[in-house]
Amino acid sequence: STLQDLNLGNNSIGDDGAVAIGVSLIDNMTLQVLILEENKIGPSGTEHIANALKVNRSLQKMSLAVNGIGSEGGIAIRDALWDNYTLTSLDLYGNDIDKPVLAKITALLRMSR
Repeated sequence: STLQDLNLGNNSIGDDGAVAIGVSLIDNMTLQVLILEENKIGPSGTEHIANALKVNRSLQKMSLAVNGIGSEGGIAIRDALWDNYTLTSLDLYGNDIDKPVLAKITALLRMSR
């Protein structure tokens, strides 16, 4: 069997851990749910995850809640969603992302459904 759900919430993985996760997501074709909430991931770590989302075609749900990715990280996610049609659920609660960026992310996620 293959791993489909992974919860790494509240592990303080930070940006370095996010880089490793991003690299892993590029080649992973089985993971469907990824929980990364409360991990101290900032904008630079989020960019690596976002880059992976551009090519990953298995991930359907992801939580980056309460990380501090800010609008810069939100923009990276937004840009990645233009190329990703499999992610349909994304929790970004508690990340201080500007409302216009969140609105565009929401619109792109709705297009994926």
